Amino acid sequence: ERSQLKWLKWLQRVKQDEVVNFTRQLSTMITAGLPMTEGLSILELQSSVGMAGVVGEVLRDVEGGASLADSLAKQKKVFSEVYVALVRAGEAAGVLDQVLKRLADTMEKQREFRNKTKGALIYPAIVLTGMVIVGIVMMVFVVPRLTVMYADFGAALPLPTRILMAVSGLMAKWWWLMALAAAWIVGGFKAWSKTAVGAVQVDRIMFRIPIVGPLRQELLFTEFSRT
Repeated sequence: ERSQLKWLKWLQRVKQDEVVNFTRQLSTMITAGLPMTEGLSILELQSSVGMAGVVGEVLRDVEGGASLADSLAKQKKVFSEVYVALVRAGEAAGVLDQVLKRLADTMEKQREFRNKTKGALIYPAIVLTGMVIVGIVMMVFVVPRLTVMYADFGAALPLPTRILMAVSGLMAKWWWLMALAAAWIVGGFKAWSKTAVGAVQVDRIMFRIPIVGPLRQELLFTEFSRT
């Protein structure tokens, strides 16, 4: 059964909410005096497929003599370096239950803020998406019809109009190539932003954006101070 979970966990991404619930429940179990291995066993059974696979591996490492922090450190895609460092500090000081409780509180505050931010951005995102769709429809279907009409007139068109028609003709003919190029650019940017150099450059750009930059700095300072 555990071997099946190990393979199935790759089919389901672990959500941040699951990490929050895991942290909160593990803190409660440790506070109640439950042994670490027993608590992890219960959480493995209660978690979703993806999270159960992660908890199962952590449980096996702990049963093998590793500390909880070392076990969590192997799951880099689920637990951040700060998370692991705080767990390690909690184990060393003998206050692991308190550290896990504060971790859960912090992550819940982050989740709440993230949900509020997403809710505030829904309407602008819908408007922006609608504008992009309308623009594409205009360039691919409407402008080519106008191009044919103007060609029948034989009138000399301004340079901006000629540029617009040329771009429209290019999009109507090579839309699939442009879609592939856009997907390649977005994928390449995401991969680059995950590198050490790319992450620093992206952060520098984010910090320079009006409103967003100062807000991001305040959030980071808040998390730093709380940690």
